Amino acid sequence: MKVRTGKQLEKATRVFTDREEPRAAFWKKYEEVQKEISGDNNIHVLTYYGIGGIGKSTLLKKLISEMKERLANPRCVYFDFNNIQKSRAVLSNISNYMAENFNFTTLIQ
Repeated sequence: MKVRTGKQLEKATRVFTDREEPRAAFWKKYEEVQKEISGDNNIHVLTYYGIGGIGKSTLLKKLISEMKERLANPRCVYFDFNNIQKSRAVLSNISNYMAENFNFTTLIQ
């Protein structure tokens, strides 16, 4: 049953909350990987997946923001598979982004 009061309700605020554990887990893993790779040029991939609407994109955007605040030269790529799903197009987009922003040699033409 809908109740109409004639008043306009305030929109919900989009405050980033309740993600301390996933953020702490990310930074813990980040530190482990940093110790491991010291000097190699390997690329490490972190993926988040799950049903829509649970906050994956918001969490990733927050982590990217924190990386930009904490790190002198953060190198990360955010890719949303809702936009493109064909594997060749995904790889091409990521490769081009890395070539343009991080001076990686692109292997995909």
